[in-house]
Amino acid sequence: GIEDTREMARTYLVACAEGQASDEIIDAYLDRASEMADFVQEHSPLTWMISDFRRCYEYHPEWEGALFRGRSLYPADGENPPERRGYLLAQHLTQGVEDAGGQILLNTKATRLITRPQEDGSPEVIGVHAEGPDGEINVKAAKGVLLSAGGYDYDEEMKAAFLRIPTLYSNAAKGCDGTGIKMAMAVGAALTNMSECWGYPAYKAPGEMGWFQGFDHQEPGKIVVNRYGERFMNEGGDYDTLWRGFSAFNTWNNQDDLGWRNLPAFTIMDDAARRRYGMAYKYGDEYPEWAVSADTLADSSGERTLPL
Repeated sequence: GIEDTREMARTYLVACAEGQASDEIIDAYLDRASEMADFVQEHSPLTWMISDFRRCYEYHPEWEGALFRGRSLYPADGENPPERRGYLLAQHLTQGVEDAGGQILLNTKATRLITRPQEDGSPEVIGVHAEGPDGEINVKAAKGVLLSAGGYDYDEEMKAAFLRIPTLYSNAAKGCDGTGIKMAMAVGAALTNMSECWGYPAYKAPGEMGWFQGFDHQEPGKIVVNRYGERFMNEGGDYDTLWRGFSAFNTWNNQDDLGWRNLPAFTIMDDAARRRYGMAYKYGDEYPEWAVSADTLADSSGERTLPL
């Protein structure tokens, strides 16, 4: 009963792509995505549900072609909370692979694509070289190799080469070290969108371990400013485009210390927002050492230990 059209979806996808995806890629996605969803459901224990009507899953619902409900799918399981749906998806996909006779090799890292020359001299990928618990192995492909490369979160050289702004931390799995991308590059694969990332602003508080804390920014009563007191983002925006704010608004400052204009950034909030959202959940009534409490902005200046 949800009204949607291919034209609406295409209009929205073209806007999201920002010129970085060809018409062929966008059309292939529109034509095949539903077939993929049906295939997964038919060959695994998974049953799809559409996105909850209480939330809008489009990152940019204000854009032409956006739809409030219907385009996002998740595993149907009434016994588990929404935050476990990712685990359920992985569990069901794993079961589908094993039921089909597939074998999943744990603690086994692919390191190189195996190729042979074709008549025109270009390489044909015919398998994968990997390192496992029992040593090195070669796997010959029956039809082809599907390379799910992952990111390069933990390769400092690749981040410096491709990303627009400094990126200190990541919550991604440690295996995202760029190996898959380098394997593809070694056999001549074309790269695209390497300057993009699925980012989210975060900080690491001094002395604290574990995952980095999400940027306290989106709730009412909060704004984010740079060192000059300038707002440079829509704090209520989606997390993926939020990080781009750090590279916007004349980010490279050609005066003073020649640093990044929006790094570091600061969240300013009133006490009601602090108590209701975010920080109070972790620290209670006590402010951490890197936060400043003052009755006025003028009183808030001074030296302090900044989170990174």
